[in-house]
Amino acid sequence: MTIASLLFESQVLLALAALVVAGVGELALEETAAKITNRSNAMALLWDKFWAPLLRSSILLGFVILLYPLLFGVQVAPDFRLLIAENALRLSNLMGLLLLLSLFLPLAPFFARRQHYILPLQGILATAFVFSWLTNYLGVTASGPWPGIDPAIAIGVLIFVGHRAANRLAAWAGPMLDEALGVSGSTRITLNIGELLAQAPVILLYGFALGRQIAP
Repeated sequence: MTIASLLFESQVLLALAALVVAGVGELALEETAAKITNRSNAMALLWDKFWAPLLRSSILLGFVILLYPLLFGVQVAPDFRLLIAENALRLSNLMGLLLLLSLFLPLAPFFARRQHYILPLQGILATAFVFSWLTNYLGVTASGPWPGIDPAIAIGVLIFVGHRAANRLAAWAGPMLDEALGVSGSTRITLNIGELLAQAPVILLYGFALGRQIAP
């Protein structure tokens, strides 16, 4: 299997569709939360600083799980439930780590100016953990989270290009959808979906590169 053929697998297409639905649902929940918390600064702060980052982290982790095991370029692998059965806290610990990244990385000067790097880092981290669970289950010792220099450079380029592509897509498609549907706010929706979809090639390339360590 090649990275190009991976993109046309039904499992990948289903996961991408789920990402689009999640992007729309995320904004719907945000609108609902805004109506509920508009009279409470404390509740609004709780949504912005905890629930919203938790939701976004959950979406990314869910995307990685939906792609397993095809994410690593393999079609036959242990059921995902077997990977987490060895340690019931694996998923919750990873979820907590992803949440901490989204909460504290923006406080660092580098990420404060480049917050678009946080999402791909979360996706990469989630992928690395799932891969480590798989290799531990299989008893593979000669593997690690480093994908190789060429994939690493390609991933860096994808992060850079993906962020800009998401913004340009939103700026182009948003007003067009507003006019065609007679609505407003499409730019925000397309930007949110575009930001999530921009993580897909990063996660797929990173996972596929890791999977080559265990490919027969």
